Amino acid sequence: MEIVAKHNHAAVQEVLREAFKADPVMNWICPDPRFVPVLFSLLTPLYARCGLATLDSERTAACLWTPPGHALRPGLTSLPDALRFLGLCGYPGMRRIRRFSSVSDACKPREPFYYLFAIGVRDSAKGTGKGSAILKHSLQLCDQQSRVAYLENSNEANLGFYQKHGFEVVDEVLMEADGPRVWLMARRPREPLVTQ
Repeated sequence: MEIVAKHNHAAVQEVLREAFKADPVMNWICPDPRFVPVLFSLLTPLYARCGLATLDSERTAACLWTPPGHALRPGLTSLPDALRFLGLCGYPGMRRIRRFSSVSDACKPREPFYYLFAIGVRDSAKGTGKGSAILKHSLQLCDQQSRVAYLENSNEANLGFYQKHGFEVVDEVLMEADGPRVWLMARRPREPLVTQ
């Protein structure tokens, strides 16, 4: 595993663009196929600078986290970014971004936690254990620091994957009457193994 340096931003963006192209929340926010690439082109440098951006050595799996105490929001960083998003999403999409952010903020743990914003693998690497490997890598940090891990999952098919790694559903939210269902999931830190 490697922590993402500037020269690897493009590789992280490629992995996550491919993984999230059919994501229910992303497509609810904005069905324009340009939205997901633009989102990750803006967020990857932000997470790499202020959070945790991780890429596996084969460039097939990536994830974006924020550590405890960081108020990094998956939002916009400048007026040009805001105008770019507005051009893609229109006001309905911007309203949906605010709706998702408000639901997310209201349900996050009260104690310090690591927030998993995005994790994905390339289509060609699905079922090979790459997603599990990159998630375990980050969860070791949570366990070492005795911190909760938290995420929002919008794909019911992924519930088992997260549960296998110790996450539990703490709430379930319907974004709007015609919007996607989101499962809010948290994982308590595990005690480190004691070797003798």
